[in-house]
Amino acid sequence: MLSQFRAVRIQRDWLVQLRADVTVKEDPCQIICERGVYRVDWSDSESVLPRLRVGVPYRDLQSSERRLVASLFVARLAVLVDPNATICPSRSRQLAYLANHTACPEAAQMRLDRVRVAIVGIGGIGAVVLQHLIGAGVTRYVLVDHDRVEESNLNRQYIYHPSSLGRWKVDVAEEYVRSRVPSSEVCPMRTSIGSLADLVCICAGEPKPDILVLCADRPPGQIQEWALVAAWKSGIALIDGGVGQRWAQWGPLIDPSDQRDLALFPRLLRHRRARPDVVAPLPIGSFGPTDAILGSWLAKDVIGWAAGLRQYLALRAVCTIDNDTGGITVRRVEELGS
Repeated sequence: MLSQFRAVRIQRDWLVQLRADVTVKEDPCQIICERGVYRVDWSDSESVLPRLRVGVPYRDLQSSERRLVASLFVARLAVLVDPNATICPSRSRQLAYLANHTACPEAAQMRLDRVRVAIVGIGGIGAVVLQHLIGAGVTRYVLVDHDRVEESNLNRQYIYHPSSLGRWKVDVAEEYVRSRVPSSEVCPMRTSIGSLADLVCICAGEPKPDILVLCADRPPGQIQEWALVAAWKSGIALIDGGVGQRWAQWGPLIDPSDQRDLALFPRLLRHRRARPDVVAPLPIGSFGPTDAILGSWLAKDVIGWAAGLRQYLALRAVCTIDNDTGGITVRRVEELGS
């Protein structure tokens, strides 16, 4: 957290503010939050802590007060607030969550507002991912699917309704997004993925997404390999996921704009070509709860990446859920065999 604070180019009118869930007590001075109790030297904090309740412009802090503020950031007790930022009231609880992971939650939220996400496969996983991204504030989408809504979808694909039967999934999904966020930008594509060229067209086309979220499972094994190559060639991030009867898997999230991630593409490609059965848990039957659990983890990591948190399970890792126990196993890409 301190490294994030130091890395931020703090604008002079930004406010330093104690987090909303923090309580300050005197004699002795203690700062209390859900993670514990922190003692503070009152001689250094007497003048500034009451002001931090309402927010203090960073430019108005003395050097000793700035040292105290830095220590508050280390303990995740304070955040930076941009007074000129316009944040939707429905994001207020999310900002409190983001404050646990970044010194500038409003900046993280604004990154979410700007990202464009391509979701390939608006089914049991993709529909859940879409719902969570909408709630997080993502408003720009490329939605890809070639199926119509069937009655068998309704046990797990919660954006659809009996009145949606027979309609194209991407059309219904677009309406769902716009019903939640009327100002959203949605590009629906009724496209069947039958080759690498199809995915390259999505990744490099207009509007160009920032990340490809692969939730489709056919053709099994091949589509995961094609997605990796397409994202690599197009210079966009990639994450995928799938659910089987006994286990589910998502990740890794790979971003070719990061040199550390770029170096992992060849290793991951070799792994996928060698073990297509492992990377593509093609389902036999579908169960709403397991699809929703996997979709939620997948969405959480996409949100973490888009917000710039760099703290998520699938960061250069393959994550596997045991559907019977709920246990999660995380394997770094570097550990995968060739």
